[in-house]
Amino acid sequence: ELTTRVVGGDVFNSVILRQFDPSPDPQEIDRFRSHELTLGLKHEWRAGSAFTAAARYQDLEQTVELPSSFITCSGLDLRILPPFSTLGARVSRVTRLPMELVDLQVQQATRLGRHQVVVGQQWYTTDKATRCQETFRFAGSADTFDNAVASDGHDTGAQTYIRDDIRLASWLHVHAGLVYQRVAYDDELSATTYDVDRWNPRVGVSVRVTPATVVRGAAFRQMHINALGSSIAPPTVGGFVVARNEFPTATRTEYNLSLEHARPRAFVAVRALLRDGAVPYLLDNASFIPEADARGAGGSLHVNWIANDRVTVFAEDQFVRFDSRRFDRYDNLVRAGINVIHPRGFFARVAGSHVTQRFVNTSIAGLPTSNFTLADLRLAYEFAGKRGLASLEVTNAFDERFDAVVENLSIDTFLPRRRVVASLRWRLW
Repeated sequence: ELTTRVVGGDVFNSVILRQFDPSPDPQEIDRFRSHELTLGLKHEWRAGSAFTAAARYQDLEQTVELPSSFITCSGLDLRILPPFSTLGARVSRVTRLPMELVDLQVQQATRLGRHQVVVGQQWYTTDKATRCQETFRFAGSADTFDNAVASDGHDTGAQTYIRDDIRLASWLHVHAGLVYQRVAYDDELSATTYDVDRWNPRVGVSVRVTPATVVRGAAFRQMHINALGSSIAPPTVGGFVVARNEFPTATRTEYNLSLEHARPRAFVAVRALLRDGAVPYLLDNASFIPEADARGAGGSLHVNWIANDRVTVFAEDQFVRFDSRRFDRYDNLVRAGINVIHPRGFFARVAGSHVTQRFVNTSIAGLPTSNFTLADLRLAYEFAGKRGLASLEVTNAFDERFDAVVENLSIDTFLPRRRVVASLRWRLW
């Protein structure tokens, strides 16, 4: 559903944007297949001390079929490429993107007095390929010819981490950790392998100022090593999520500060953030992609109110300024909704979101401005004894089309097409 397009009047004032496609080709057929096997083991030595191991294998493939297009497997536009442009050439193409992932993880958590120490290791390998077959056709002629483009890649990654959560006092908790991360990424376009490794510190603090007020802060650096894998490592530092969906080899330094206040029927949180990111393999290619070297700064406000035993109301406002070499952009998300919980196990959630996006401080012409509203719905039922959970989730319920720019240093992203997902989970023992 993402499209990549060049925006700008000339090579010196252009930028490559990743956007949700507001007008997808109705002829395009997308197929996605995934098989996944996960095996896990957890042994608890004593309260607060446990060993965990996990192994995961995933085999997936995405296939894109286009019966008629002007864009070739190599990305060339036949409308501007002689002699194809004068012959009315078009192509029908099928692109396959197979991928295999093996992920192994171990972790030991130990409680020692006031300390909760976590030590772990993760390894993964990914075999990937691109297989594109195309047939060229010409206006007014029955002649055709076939072509194929293929490439292969092998990625590896690993991380070793240690973390200590320290309870210095009943009102003060400190988090300190260090992660060594390494990734070897094959860029199939340039046929180059980028081998990057870094030591990344992580620190956080949680201070209970009053019985109802907590101040949290965190500073950490993260390198993106695995786009498909999941991690059993602690996902947060000081209550702030560490990992995001980013470009391979992306390195992000982030600072967070929040103030949280709870009342018997209400909760309010105010947060400020600063992110600074860079993508080595994009910078090496003199990239026109904004995320190659960019920053994000902003804040958010979250409010949750318990109206009664069955109804809660929530609202939030996220604002981020995205700064890159070629433009600045302001993103704003306002979301509100209601949750209804029935004692018999029924749950319903309705939410509405409004997003605005605008560009400033740039000489690039044609940058898009977005202003749209989305609606989401979730229904669920929990079986007696917590034996299972059935759910139905609808995102972008009215199938609103928009062309918002997508990147990873800003507000939460949205899917441009309506999604309806039904699921059933059942506990066997």
